[in-house]
Amino acid sequence: MTRALQKQKKLGAAAACVLLGLWATPASLAQQQQGKPLAAAEKRAWGPEQAAGPPDTPQAGDRQTAWASASQDGQKEWLELQYRTAVVPKAVLVYETYNPGALTKVSVFKSDGTEVEVFSGKDPTPPGKAKGISAIPIKFDHKTSRLKIYLDSPAVPNWNEIDAVGLRDAAGNTQWATTVKASSTFAQRPPAKATVQQQLQQRIKQLEAENRKLKKMIEELAAELKAKQGKE
Repeated sequence: MTRALQKQKKLGAAAACVLLGLWATPASLAQQQQGKPLAAAEKRAWGPEQAAGPPDTPQAGDRQTAWASASQDGQKEWLELQYRTAVVPKAVLVYETYNPGALTKVSVFKSDGTEVEVFSGKDPTPPGKAKGISAIPIKFDHKTSRLKIYLDSPAVPNWNEIDAVGLRDAAGNTQWATTVKASSTFAQRPPAKATVQQQLQQRIKQLEAENRKLKKMIEELAAELKAKQGKE
């Protein structure tokens, strides 16, 4: 059975949903805000958080340690990445680990949130290669700590998985994303925690059930006592 079929069998169509926004637990969000990498146990398989931090998928193929979109070729996809320190960018390094070649555009954001396209064209890593690092030279005179990459997923069949995206400055220093948003993801949504009101309602139901049980026990004991007194 292929990994793709295993994905579909394990998660089902309902889990392959479009997720907009950032995935994070309170603990992991605190780590990301401090620029610390997430522990492997805190990352969902194929979630956008897999593209945060340095590359950790040494082998090519459909690996849970890389981001994967909700569908193989259902739509064009994107990843938006946030970095700890704003720098004048000189290059973006996209680590493609499964079916590369779909990268078509890179944009960066000014401090006021304006998105500026800095690359549009053919992916340096061609389709057909097992994996590759697409190095995109950047000409941008402003500091940035946020960028966005665009993938033409329908043009390159199967999942186009991304392991990491590096932001390189003029000194040659490369930093890795601390948080990542995605157009979609194959990862399962984290289980929702019950609200305080839901927890209270559950506790009330438990107490009501216990009360009914105690009431029944009292009635049985009273009936038993009455029967004994009648015999005396």
